[in-house]
Amino acid sequence: MAPPNCIDAPYNFVPLADWVHIPDWAKQVSHDLPFRDGLSGYLDLTITAHTPILVGREHQPASAHAPGQVHPYQLPDGRYALPGTALKGMIRAVVEIASFSRMAMVDNQRLGVRDLTPAARPFYGDSMTKTVGPQTYRALSKAGWLSFDTARRIWSIRPCEYARVEHNDLVAYHGAPWINAHNRPTARDKYDAWLQPLDIQFDPGPVTTHPHRHGRNLVYRKASNLGTGATNGTLVFTGQPNSEKHLEFIFFGAASARIRVPDDVFRGFLDIHDQKTENATRTVWDDWRGAARVPVFYLEEPGRPGTVASLGLALMYKLAYRHSIHDAIHHSSPKHLDGGGDDLATLLFGRVGATPGDCLRGRVTFHHAVADGNPQPQPQPATILNGPKPTYYPNYIRQPAAQNNRIPNGQGYATFMDDQCKIRGWKRYPARPTAQVQALTAEQMENTAVQVILHPLSAETAFSTRMDFHNLKPEELGALCWALTWGGTDGLRHSLGMGKPFGFGQLTIAISGADLRPNRPGESALTWEKYRDAFIKAMDDAHERARGRGKKWRDSDEIKALLGMADPGRQPTQGQLQHMRLTTEADNQFKDAKTARLVLPDYPKGIHPSPPPAIVIWTNVEVKLNPGNGELSVTHSGIFATVRNPDAQKLRDALPESVRNRLKTRKVLKGCTVQIAPIGNAWKIETIQVVD
Repeated sequence: MAPPNCIDAPYNFVPLADWVHIPDWAKQVSHDLPFRDGLSGYLDLTITAHTPILVGREHQPASAHAPGQVHPYQLPDGRYALPGTALKGMIRAVVEIASFSRMAMVDNQRLGVRDLTPAARPFYGDSMTKTVGPQTYRALSKAGWLSFDTARRIWSIRPCEYARVEHNDLVAYHGAPWINAHNRPTARDKYDAWLQPLDIQFDPGPVTTHPHRHGRNLVYRKASNLGTGATNGTLVFTGQPNSEKHLEFIFFGAASARIRVPDDVFRGFLDIHDQKTENATRTVWDDWRGAARVPVFYLEEPGRPGTVASLGLALMYKLAYRHSIHDAIHHSSPKHLDGGGDDLATLLFGRVGATPGDCLRGRVTFHHAVADGNPQPQPQPATILNGPKPTYYPNYIRQPAAQNNRIPNGQGYATFMDDQCKIRGWKRYPARPTAQVQALTAEQMENTAVQVILHPLSAETAFSTRMDFHNLKPEELGALCWALTWGGTDGLRHSLGMGKPFGFGQLTIAISGADLRPNRPGESALTWEKYRDAFIKAMDDAHERARGRGKKWRDSDEIKALLGMADPGRQPTQGQLQHMRLTTEADNQFKDAKTARLVLPDYPKGIHPSPPPAIVIWTNVEVKLNPGNGELSVTHSGIFATVRNPDAQKLRDALPESVRNRLKTRKVLKGCTVQIAPIGNAWKIETIQVVD
């Protein structure tokens, strides 16, 4: 199989800015003290889905017998809707980037790495193993029993020896088939399937070299004579990362002395092992929580015997990175974490603090967006939702050494191990013309426990909602209007709900009505477009102050990247908008990409350059009315054109009264002449003329 030449991913990143904008009115925000130039009121919004959309209610979990199921959110009266909280989160994410607010709503988690690829040899392989001969390796981790000293309030390890034991020998000792390695059982699965005591008699062999697959040799003790040997031991099981694993462990010969686990080391251990994986209901640590002793493996600090540097639940365990996510954000710009004043997104949407005095109430509320008409869910083929995590450093960490989206020979990847590692930026799912779930592999088809069936509402479903706001500065209202409408640029899309890696949930928002009430008595409000322009000017001014004269906000890499990923006319310069495969060790595109030293390419910036709209005239066609959302549509020679409110309403109002009434009654006008123009990848009705 030829090595890959690019990384596929359904997501990309808006670069994290090196400055943070703190509005000069930040300390004056209040619900009770009105701004002299403030406004309150609401915006009526019309939302149109351009691809299937699914904001799910409670999931039906998958099982060994059937895939999981996710159905759309419904109100108590049965109507389908988009929850207001989901809309608020979607718009907040746009405002955070557009207003150069902090990347603050990120858990300060220390991630872990278990990576046996050559690219990870400097920071993982060399830490966990020692090369003792040609293609011959010895594990550096030691074994021991972890326990908590309630009197001293410390965690400590009682070191011991270990031997490896073959699965075939365990099956023979057990007297019956024990596990199915092809199902990749967890350690807990193995313990549950072992119906005999874990204490066992055996004979530990000498530390010697044993041949393994792919021409590699490993150095360890091997257990024999299970049940009849002269040494007392305890069986220890670890997870099954692949079907080829054929060894477990027997711990024996525990020392009397204990060694303390430093607090920061144990926190790093919990950051890795006490986190739920996707679709999981328990963590790995949940399986051991409260146990009197826990079998672990650990590394000592180099040159400091008896000092625990890290620990895990397998021989080649996930090694805690040296730096956390917050460290990587801090290396990009300390201003994202310094807490020096509230940014615009926080002022609009609020924040939660440790005490009531640290909290800030938001001044924006989104109501549920209720679906127009009576749309019905459209079940999709079974798929999986798994994808790479922030530990996948070719994508999530900035790679300063990369040239043409590849790490040169002699250079290494930047990771969370590096002292100046920087996070890639704000993760976004780029818009695309169409949407389709990713097909299952043959192996995935056989395992319903990882499958899910999505039941989205269909493309072209329209929703209506309202956004209330209270005591906003003109620039704040303008930020919301800019985010809702992408600055007034037609054709750009938001993404909401489940299935975004497949292109689901792409939508546009139109401001269909507004009630803007100035705080100052007798003052008339401007149009919402004028407030949007006030936000643009404010950001241009702030950006110039931060980056220099002539450096316009709208021309920054951050804004151009944000808009580029909202444009379905844009496509990746390399790769596809889909997850790479990870089916078996032999079919692992994530591993292959690292072996090929690839880096996720930046997404094309800016709006797709399109030629001036070319007006096309169709004659003698039928114009149809959707009474649910007021949409007008027409089809001619296989091309579909449409127009939505409020533009559709303007076209209807321009028709003679008799024609309007006929359209309202019959839902169709025959013998029409229409003008249409390309808008991105779609066609829009510009004019309608009826020939009676």
